[in-house]
Amino acid sequence: MKREIFGIILGLGLAASAYADVYEIGLNTLTPSDWLLKGSYEVPANASTATGGPVGGGLSYDSATESLSVNIIYGKFGFQPLQGSFTSGGLYSGNSSSTGPLLADLTPLHFAFSSKAGYFEGTVHVDRAMENQLWTSDLYININSTLFPVGEIRAQLVPVTIPEPTSWMLFAGGFAALLMFRKRH
Repeated sequence: MKREIFGIILGLGLAASAYADVYEIGLNTLTPSDWLLKGSYEVPANASTATGGPVGGGLSYDSATESLSVNIIYGKFGFQPLQGSFTSGGLYSGNSSSTGPLLADLTPLHFAFSSKAGYFEGTVHVDRAMENQLWTSDLYININSTLFPVGEIRAQLVPVTIPEPTSWMLFAGGFAALLMFRKRH
């Protein structure tokens, strides 16, 4: 009896813990080929030819640790350089047709290739209000430059709420453990 209870608790625990705490975050649309930072996404739009986008792990949100992992590049490896020199980057509040206040400064996560090309790599804490804005696509990344001090390129964060493969494996393992212990007893 104790073994059966243990098996049930183990199976349910694995299955419950599996259900995705980590979510992929896209830019602007759910189509990865459109995941770009561009001047035309600024509000109002500007004529910058600079572009950027996700690299490596891209963007992902871990709800268990309340952290947003950021891996964004601009001006290199197929992306066009800024027209002005980089001054700052941040995560802002606002939908795709509005601007809003800075919520998280990404500048400490910035690494420069030059004054017009670089990348952001690191993790940002996301509080409950920011998490709600993330799920409703009301957060955006903005990269500012000397030529465009309020934003040269921008991209809206769009949740792609698909659990990572690890989550599905944990879920399957938990479900299998539950069945295994149930059949033995």
